[in-house]
Amino acid sequence: QWNDVFRIETAEGFYVLRYSHPTAIQRTVAFTHDVMALLAPHIPEIAPPIRALDGSTFFPDSSRLLSLFPYIAGARFNRSTVDVARVGALLGGIHRASASLPFVDNRLIAEMNWESNFLWDWSAVERILATARGRSYSRRLSEESFDLLALRNEFESWIGGLRTEDFPRGITHGDFYAGNLIGDEEGISGVIDWDECRVE
Repeated sequence: QWNDVFRIETAEGFYVLRYSHPTAIQRTVAFTHDVMALLAPHIPEIAPPIRALDGSTFFPDSSRLLSLFPYIAGARFNRSTVDVARVGALLGGIHRASASLPFVDNRLIAEMNWESNFLWDWSAVERILATARGRSYSRRLSEESFDLLALRNEFESWIGGLRTEDFPRGITHGDFYAGNLIGDEEGISGVIDWDECRVE
């Protein structure tokens, strides 16, 4: 849905060639690949990209960044085929492993600029809601008594209040759901699509 992914067959076996979305930037892709590489020795379901001889894990091709991954056999799960207990154990394992690893990230939600950040630009949200295309959303928000700005401010205040708490920091996958898990009836063999991962 976001990246272009191809299965490549070679004499040595199968691989996955991944073209990142044109909006992907090198710093973010490098962080994602570093996260996968640090977690992989602790979580066998994580298959980081294959490194080139110079240590790089991606290279530019026009406006896209390309990466080569090991192929993970199996199919994507859905809500009706996934084993919730196994999924919970896997997610817990990722969080436990990441809590003791040296991750550095400057995108903590509690410390971000709530007007414009890596998730949204509030002025763009307001512009879109004012267009003909966005009016149907505005109408629905009004009908259901949702004040987006008030809710955003409330959420910002709540998150800000957590800054003084002594919570452990670790990696969140950012898009952890059945469709990003690969496997079969025997179990989960891969966790894919780490584009939204960050320290939280």
